[in-house]
Amino acid sequence: MLLNTAAETNPSAAVICPLAAAVGGASAVEGAIGRMAGAVQGTDLDARAIMGALESLPEGVSVYGADRRLVVANLAFSRLHGLPDVALTPGSDHADVLSAIAAARLFKPDHAAICRNARAAVVATGAPMTYMLTTQAGRLVHVTEHPLPSGGWISIHTPFGGEPAVGAFDRQQATDRVTGLLGEAAFASLLDEAARHCAAGRAQFALLSIGIDDLGALNDIHGRAIGDQVLRAVRDRVRALLPPGAPIGRPAGGLFGAVVWLGADPERVLATLGALGADLARPFRLETTEMSVPTHVGLALAPSHGTVGDDLWRRAEIARHAARRQKASEPLVFEGALEAEAVNRVTLERELRAALEAGAFSLVFQPIVNLNSGVISAAEALLRWHHPRLGPIRPDVAIAVAEETGLIRPLGEWVLSEACHTAVHWPESVTLGVNISALQLDCPHFVDMVLGTLKATGMPARRLMLEVTETVLLDRRHDAAMRTLSAAGVRFALDDFGVGYASFQYLIAYRFDQIKIDRSFIADLPRNPDCQAVVRAVIAVGAALGKEVVVEGVETETERQMLADWGHLLGQGYLFAPGLSGDEIQQFARLTFAVEDAKRLVAVASRGFPWATS
Repeated sequence: MLLNTAAETNPSAAVICPLAAAVGGASAVEGAIGRMAGAVQGTDLDARAIMGALESLPEGVSVYGADRRLVVANLAFSRLHGLPDVALTPGSDHADVLSAIAAARLFKPDHAAICRNARAAVVATGAPMTYMLTTQAGRLVHVTEHPLPSGGWISIHTPFGGEPAVGAFDRQQATDRVTGLLGEAAFASLLDEAARHCAAGRAQFALLSIGIDDLGALNDIHGRAIGDQVLRAVRDRVRALLPPGAPIGRPAGGLFGAVVWLGADPERVLATLGALGADLARPFRLETTEMSVPTHVGLALAPSHGTVGDDLWRRAEIARHAARRQKASEPLVFEGALEAEAVNRVTLERELRAALEAGAFSLVFQPIVNLNSGVISAAEALLRWHHPRLGPIRPDVAIAVAEETGLIRPLGEWVLSEACHTAVHWPESVTLGVNISALQLDCPHFVDMVLGTLKATGMPARRLMLEVTETVLLDRRHDAAMRTLSAAGVRFALDDFGVGYASFQYLIAYRFDQIKIDRSFIADLPRNPDCQAVVRAVIAVGAALGKEVVVEGVETETERQMLADWGHLLGQGYLFAPGLSGDEIQQFARLTFAVEDAKRLVAVASRGFPWATS
């Protein structure tokens, strides 16, 4: 049974505790235990002195031999696991110890499985392993397993603080209903405890922010039942990849958080986390379907990126948002430049608002042409912003900031009005394309704004093509606005086709006049048979449904010729023209019309002029 020697009667404790890093640990406690482990195996201290040292420690400590049998455990270990003081005896098998802990019912049911998996990892790698256990009441226990040269191991259990991490919340509040993970408040409390633990210099950890892109829109199009299945599928995949016992929470919506202790081999743990992006990119097999779900992961490290829970979470979120903007397939680790970028975006918001009030934006128009004849069919309005100090601002950056701040609505109104005022003077056969976002469609006055703009500018509704992406269509609340405008004669194009959730079903559910194939399929078109197959399939679907098909990003004559051979298509790209002014579009149109007329004359001449024959 356990010895119960008081620490103050044992001078060995004062000698052993300062001997840090005896087994590669980061604290005086781990150093003391390393020295103790050598003594247990018959070196320099008697067993009674060793137990005196162990009992002086607040951590729960147990030592096992190569035969998986308990060598020694202190009272703190027994009490931490809800066991009687005499419950553990030297020689007990590790499996029996786990069974005794399970019978005490203090810890969650997964306790034994987590410990077994961690022990297997220690044996396989020969490296220390750090993980987390959670009691039924929500108290967190930080565990480090250290391998010993003899083949055994030392297990160090450290509770977080004196109160349960979830003690302030009832069970229902602490646990997320859909996933069974820690809820928002419970995860925030856990993170605060972990940060305090890290600030004391006792461990380092990685904080992950894992986000499902547009979960709300996914629920709208597929139903909440499918959305809940996606949440549980993401939970399972994250849980399978993270180290055993890593606490995971669902702070909000499609957002997950996880704390992963880095232990003695942080590079190995971080390398494992690096595979998370690729793992989440694989399709999820749900109950009735299979689905790919766009996700992005941000990562902050403690203490490198902070030792306060809120600061760490904010930085993990900054990294995740940057990963989404960059379309990064791997987790993005926070760095100072990302925070500076976030600050710059706040500054850019202020500058964008001022530019909107000052009328500092302009438009250019990129032609869309018939790939066989070269005749212009339409022109897409593109926003330009030349900042007096920063120079040209990338359109995607300006639009992203406008959408994040809600400025996209007044900016979108200006774009539509300015574009219609310009395009009304173009030839009747040239259509105007204008991009609109989900936030614009959310506005209850959007339909009135569009129809009012057409009336005020004299632009015929049939000459306006509103371009929407698949993410707009995920929210069925936009149906009514689109149908009302369509009935008024406004046309719609499905933009960036092929890069979202489930494109083909939208072609049936909505009355689109045009499909725009995303440029990502075109860049490698001449050399990639898969890209060719996808593009030809979309062309065939468009033809069968009577839709115009526009191919974006046509940059070479080889691409144009290949696409022209596949059907009656329209094309857009630098091969034909960059963004032009409104007046230049008129000139471009006159030129392409003149070239087409010349081609007709040549064709007639080649057959002989009919009026020249008798």
